[in-house]
Amino acid sequence: MAKYCLECNQKLNLFKFPVRFKNGSVCNSCVKEFGFPGASEITIAWQVNARSVDWEEFKSKPELVEQWRAEIEEQNAKVEARKAEKFEKERLRCPKCKSINIQVLGKQKKGFSVGKAVGGAVLTGGVGTLAGFAGKNGKKVEFVCLDCGTQFKK
Repeated sequence: MAKYCLECNQKLNLFKFPVRFKNGSVCNSCVKEFGFPGASEITIAWQVNARSVDWEEFKSKPELVEQWRAEIEEQNAKVEARKAEKFEKERLRCPKCKSINIQVLGKQKKGFSVGKAVGGAVLTGGVGTLAGFAGKNGKKVEFVCLDCGTQFKK
């Protein structure tokens, strides 16, 4: 990293949020004068674009900022579209009518376990047979479709 700003010759440090160009770095206050976003708005995409040009070239072409801004907004729109598509694809739907209008009925509980009851009876006597009711809840959750009434588990 250059030790001094290419524009104002102030000493640079991380607190000045320098932006790196091909031929050196410029402090954030100088680069903002030429339309570059502020420190809180700078993303990796902005940094990558800045490193592709010289500072003098950047100053002489004010349209670069708008071009980069448009490219970054386009990239962000594509990312948001992919997120929305993924959300819709992974959304829980009724297997019969494909509706998203569903409601949770609850977790399916496992019933009496003979193995646990026998183990409990051997260890503690007759009272240990109650151990057959002990155990985990099932992993499946029951749902009902509010449109077609289908009940299903996931």
